[in-house]
Amino acid sequence: LDATTYQNPFNRNADYGNCDPDLTHNFVASFISTSPRFTNHAAEMLAGNWQFSTIFSAHDGFPFNPVTGVDASLTGEGRDRPNLTGDPYTRNMNTLQWLNGSAFVPNAPGTYGNVGFNSLRGPGFINFDMGLDRNIKVTESKYFELRFEFFNIFNHPNFDLPASNLHSGGSFGRIQSAADPRIIQLGAKFVF
Repeated sequence: LDATTYQNPFNRNADYGNCDPDLTHNFVASFISTSPRFTNHAAEMLAGNWQFSTIFSAHDGFPFNPVTGVDASLTGEGRDRPNLTGDPYTRNMNTLQWLNGSAFVPNAPGTYGNVGFNSLRGPGFINFDMGLDRNIKVTESKYFELRFEFFNIFNHPNFDLPASNLHSGGSFGRIQSAADPRIIQLGAKFVF
């Protein structure tokens, strides 16, 4: 946090809160398995020497704070946060409305809002990646490598932070973007 991001540039302690990359709960697990070797030549050609790998990631949402979009505090910083008057969350994933806009009101002129720095949390994240690869020997030192990679294989929607500017009109508190959908990559290379 640098001096240009403080709501009140004369009171750094008023912006005490979670850092931007803070994840209170974060789980990552990976698994790698290699297919067995077969004594039967045909079985070894089809099913031998494959490697299967997975990575599962899940974490809660990143912290953020709303801003009013107006320099009502008259500091020249333009980092004013609103006042919170009720439950800030709607979390309606059907309409993608994450924040309750009626729970936030702009700070009065010459004052600072009471919403804490990074005191709100965005949507969580769940992702499952998978890979399948195989080395096919041509000679002792030459081989083909085949790779099949699947990112977000179950195509789970992972939403970005909602619009957090109170003066962004009807989009305040609404999720407007998401992380990548399912991506499939196929690759081959010859190593010599």
